[in-house]
Amino acid sequence: MSTYQRNTRIVIRIFILAMVLLNALVPSPASAHSLSSVNQQTVSCSTGGDLLVANGETCSLAAGPYTFSDITIQTGGTLILLGNPSSNQDVTINTGDMTIEAGGKINANGTGYSSGGPGAGTGAIWTGGGAGHGGIGESGDGAGGSGYGLATSPVALGSNGGSGRCGLISTCPGGAGGGAIKLQVSNTLLIDGEISADGLVGGGRAGGGSGGSIWIDTNTLGGSGTIHTNGGNGSNGGGDGAGGRIAIYYSNSTFPLDTGHIFSRGAFTTNSNGGGPGTVYLKDNTSGANKVVVNNAGNNVTTYAVHPVGNYSYDQIELGGMATLRIVGSDSRFTLTGNDILIAENSGKV
Repeated sequence: MSTYQRNTRIVIRIFILAMVLLNALVPSPASAHSLSSVNQQTVSCSTGGDLLVANGETCSLAAGPYTFSDITIQTGGTLILLGNPSSNQDVTINTGDMTIEAGGKINANGTGYSSGGPGAGTGAIWTGGGAGHGGIGESGDGAGGSGYGLATSPVALGSNGGSGRCGLISTCPGGAGGGAIKLQVSNTLLIDGEISADGLVGGGRAGGGSGGSIWIDTNTLGGSGTIHTNGGNGSNGGGDGAGGRIAIYYSNSTFPLDTGHIFSRGAFTTNSNGGGPGTVYLKDNTSGANKVVVNNAGNNVTTYAVHPVGNYSYDQIELGGMATLRIVGSDSRFTLTGNDILIAENSGKV
């Protein structure tokens, strides 16, 4: 074999090895697509009267206030609510009655900040940090984002995860944060489906987005569906995003007000630390009883939920699932007035 042939074979082998390494380091198209906010093909919903989202239909509402007589989301129907990051604006819906059938969805996943945000994770040359909101984000090489927003009246959009390495020389943006939903239902809100404002997964080695906000005020709350503002996972060592914030006010309820049906959890990737949990606030307008719930589904992490600065009065604080709640501000004050004022299960702590 001539020297020329040997050199040619060496060059070919080096080229093949480089392609294999490149393919191993560059995320798949599906992973890269998941970085941005919701890009589904949708039509605009009607903006008044009765709103029906039928089986197999998807429609969206831009950020802003809307008033309806009645809303029904049938099984297989999806109502997407879009945030406006430039003004940190939510979607506020006023209606007499709202029904979300089993398999129906109100979805604000990834409709928050797709770049930056108050709790954005820090980008890094290798692994980006997860975004914060109701809790702090997990750090990668870039720092995790900080907590922000209000526990009892949440309206903030979730933040973007920090960018991370996407290939040999390129970077991927982090997952977008969850949007913000406010539902004011004067009669009955029946939830057998799902209401969500989750952060999205980062691609490459980027951080996950943080969960957004859900604020519900209704006379009667019924059904057995789920309500959640979870953080998005980081990818390949990128930091996991924190949970967002939920507040629910009701006068009558047959809905199960437990952590299996209402939750704001930090994302948790195997062999990672995980994002901090968010907060859930529940108030019975009839009795005046209220409580804050923080639960991280048993994920043992060093990140934590963040309670905002101020003076607050609660009947109860319920901590569980290995969750930690940190009260910020040297002048913050809690007044606890109930009988079982502090419940800490499964190593929850404040």
